[in-house]
Amino acid sequence: MNPEIVKRQEDLQRLIGEVRRLKNSGQVGEPIVSQFVWYLCVRTSGYIEYSVGTILLEFYETRNEHPPLSDFVIKQLKLSREFPMRRVRDIVNSFRENRPDSREEFDYSKLDSTLESIQKNRNQIAHGGEAYSLSMSDLDTYFATAEEVINMVYEECNPSGS
Repeated sequence: MNPEIVKRQEDLQRLIGEVRRLKNSGQVGEPIVSQFVWYLCVRTSGYIEYSVGTILLEFYETRNEHPPLSDFVIKQLKLSREFPMRRVRDIVNSFRENRPDSREEFDYSKLDSTLESIQKNRNQIAHGGEAYSLSMSDLDTYFATAEEVINMVYEECNPSGS
């Protein structure tokens, strides 16, 4: 896996752990924990978008089967290393459609609804709104989904595990 993706994963895990520690210690109140959770929701969204974009970029950079198509995709991905969440959802759903037997262990509707929730909350927060209902439990679900999606995309692009 790309070292920057691993670094982002570790940073997010550390931050989530710190917020959980603060919450459990009683050092900060729920309003502060809530602000941290909102921040980490945005970070989780960025982690997914960056990671999927990076994995796809690396995948296309190593393929030479259709140079014009690969060149086009590479240029599009390099314009913004962050891959829009709606596109992540499209990719996840295309795995289900194109290889239904390869991902039987995944509940695609749950993945899609969680990705949609991450996207909605991220947009709400980023545009000055509040995500009142976000909790540490939601954040745990979001991070687990991020891991699942990133690993799924990585495995699809690197079937040999290389």
